[in-house]
Amino acid sequence: MRIAVVGAGWAGLAAAVRACEAGHRVELFEAAAMPGGRARSDDGADDALDNGQHLLLGGYARTLALMRTVGVVPEEVLARRPLAFAGPDGTGLVLRRTGAGPLALGLALLRAPGFTAADKLALLRAAAAWHRAGWRCAPTLTAARLLEGVASPRVRDRLLAPLCIAALNTPVAEASAGLFLAVLRDSLFGAPGAADLLLPARPLARLLPLPALAWLRAHGAGVHLRRRVGALLRDPPGWRVTTGPVDEPALASDTQAFDRVILAAPAPEAARLARPHAPAWAEVAAGLAHEPIVTAWLSAPACRWPAAMLALAADDATRPAQFAFRHDRPGADGRERVALVVSAAGG
Repeated sequence: MRIAVVGAGWAGLAAAVRACEAGHRVELFEAAAMPGGRARSDDGADDALDNGQHLLLGGYARTLALMRTVGVVPEEVLARRPLAFAGPDGTGLVLRRTGAGPLALGLALLRAPGFTAADKLALLRAAAAWHRAGWRCAPTLTAARLLEGVASPRVRDRLLAPLCIAALNTPVAEASAGLFLAVLRDSLFGAPGAADLLLPARPLARLLPLPALAWLRAHGAGVHLRRRVGALLRDPPGWRVTTGPVDEPALASDTQAFDRVILAAPAPEAARLARPHAPAWAEVAAGLAHEPIVTAWLSAPACRWPAAMLALAADDATRPAQFAFRHDRPGADGRERVALVVSAAGG
């Protein structure tokens, strides 16, 4: 089939690569100048700035497999570190080695400074209950309500709530408990190595977006950056897709015929394109709210830093950042880069 993929974020790139592998003819459309969507770099240079601090986990098996498909060796572009969910003073949950499994997590929890024996028992009891329930819950349950079942406020506030905000980028009062349980199941309580931190040792563009574009072009796919999809027109049994240049909207638009269209764009854009054909679906999609993530990049002289990732004591007033990251790759000025991250920053 002839397939149009709208959006060259990681989802759109994955769809385009897999469609090519299945033998389809693919055209990929992206309004931005750089691929990667919410996890992209400002350009393709070695010292490019990323549009935010992103990391992967060892349990992201399909993402890592996709990187290998397009010619990226994850071990060369990602620095694998044992999970360290601790503050600058060392209090928190720290695994001693990479490749650890749930048993090592339990041992790390027993050794974790800053938590009392009652705190640790409360978390183990909660984890056992979630495991017995198959890591599932009522679909309408929020993470806040889920965490009410953890008897220790210290565990909720210092460990589980920050982990929820970091993973889902949503305040715990609104976050899906079911999705958070899936994160816990596949990371902290997943297979050995699933909880390892995979920190980018290259700009985000080099992890997947640019190699994926090169792979797609080499496999005969069309790649159209700075090209916005204006409309989808039903043309049974397929579709006609109208596109135009983003930088010169006065230029004539182009219309091409496709058998299928894959929408891998943000929800409001997907809703705009789908509204004439699926108004009820578009209304639901348009109602999906998005929380921003604020990342402050700091350039500083080399300094002592206890871990690659630090959990910070955060509040909504004077201490908004929940995490700080030290990068192994210096900036163009040779100074050390530190990223301060504020997830769920809508407020």
